[in-house]
Amino acid sequence: MKDDKRLKRRVRNSYIVSNISIALVLFLLGSVGYLMTAAMQVARTLQESVTVTVELRNGADEGQKESLRKRFEANELVSHVEYSSKDDKLNDADFRQMFEQEFEAILEENPLLDSFELTLSANSADPDKLETFIAQTAELDGVDRVSYPAQTVERLHATIAKIRLVLLLFGGALLVISLILLNNTIR
Repeated sequence: MKDDKRLKRRVRNSYIVSNISIALVLFLLGSVGYLMTAAMQVARTLQESVTVTVELRNGADEGQKESLRKRFEANELVSHVEYSSKDDKLNDADFRQMFEQEFEAILEENPLLDSFELTLSANSADPDKLETFIAQTAELDGVDRVSYPAQTVERLHATIAKIRLVLLLFGGALLVISLILLNNTIR
């Protein structure tokens, strides 16, 4: 009789411990999964924060500018296109603040160029695609120069690739450990 009660108590305690351990493992797995998803979204947001400046030659007509805009918007590496005329840049208060005096009085004309600001998409993570896009853009008719932070972009994509690899390895290892724990607990 005593052994029967003792056995029932042990079985009941093992069920409680099993349920608690399964709940904790599933909670931990869900939390890590959520953190991995959030980290991947932050990585994607960082990849989409790179801006390429395409400066146009003086004298480019409106048809040429519109043609370039459509071409940029159609490209898979570009997520957003914004046009800035040289007059808009000249009248920008932040730009004016960098110079203490009126530089157009000295130069007699506006030295700035019309430009497009291209915000890249996450597809630009492939360095070959990005270099090809930059080279093709620089060759377009009406484009004076193309500039972007090349070293920063390279470091950013390399760091994001490492972070993704570490997160995937960590998540995979946690998943395997969780499955082993659940398997042992169920037995």
